[in-house]
This record gives sequence, C-alpha cells and structure tokens, in this order.
Amino acid sequence: MPLRFISEAFKAEVEWKADKNTVIIRSADQVETYKKLYQGTDLVAARKIAVDLPSNDENTLHNTEEGVYYQYIFPEGEALRYYYVVGNLYTYYEIKDDVKHLVWEGVEEDSRKKMKEKGKRPPEDKTQYYFLQERVDHSVTYGKVGTKKPVTQALPKNTTGLADIIVPISGEVRKDQMK
Repeated sequence: MPLRFISEAFKAEVEWKADKNTVIIRSADQVETYKKLYQGTDLVAARKIAVDLPSNDENTLHNTEEGVYYQYIFPEGEALRYYYVVGNLYTYYEIKDDVKHLVWEGVEEDSRKKMKEKGKRPPEDKTQYYFLQERVDHSVTYGKVGTKKPVTQALPKNTTGLADIIVPISGEVRKDQMK
C-alpha cells in the first residue's frame, strides 16, 4: 500500500526529500507546529519549537564550571540555528528536516581565550541575541550580545521548561522562513 495513502488517511503530511532519499511524515497534530517553525512570523514561537526539537546527537564535551547557568544565543531574526550554553560548554545546533543537529561544540578553557572544540565551527554572526536564565533567582536576562544594557525579568510562575526563557525582543523581525 502506498505510504501517501496511509498518511493521508490519518491526515498526516508527507514530504519527499529526493536529495536525501528520505520521506518526512508529520502527524496531523504536528503539521501546524512545523508550519510555525519554518514559515511562521512569530519568532519567539519558532525559537521555542526549535529548542524543543529532538536530536539524535549527544555532546562529547562537558561543562567544567561549578556555577551553571543556561543560555540560548540566536542570530538576529533567526530560529533555525542557535547556540545552547551550559556554563562553559557551547553547543551549536542547526534545524534540518524537523530535527536539530549538533554541528559544533566547544568548552572554554580557564583562560577564556582557548577553547577545546569538536565539529565545524559556525561562521560568526554580526548581531546575536541571548536569553540567559540566572542561577540564583531563575530570572531571565536577555539582550543583544556585546551590549551593556541587558533586560532582566522574572519568569512567570507557570514556567515549564528552558524554552520559556525565550522572550520577545522589541523590534526584532523573523528573516529565516523557509518555503
């Protein structure tokens, strides 16, 4: 029986990736989620979906700092690639075919000038925004990387996950939608 017939019977979406000889099937309840991720204009929603995607990759390097904080760093206007930082461990992900792929990881050494790293280092972006969860009070500090005017706000009481630290940045507009 054809795969398309079965998937359409369950109201799933089928996408054929000829270049990879792969079929992607999105269940009916996930079709709208992936539309928000790839085509949506709501940058915060797309970023939250991106960080919550599954990954088959695991870090081979590990955080070596005692005081651990969590941070996401995104290029301006983008949701489909980002850094996830835990203490001094930087992990760079790219979203492809509904999965986040670990592309590069690095651990800052004691001097903060040296880095132990694995994978392909991403190109440096001119403008990036960060979202950092404070260790002590769990508040969120966010802003433009390299500026000295961060914004700090308390997380709502119903916060359920790390993706909730991603908040709107005034004036930031999404620019990485895919067709």
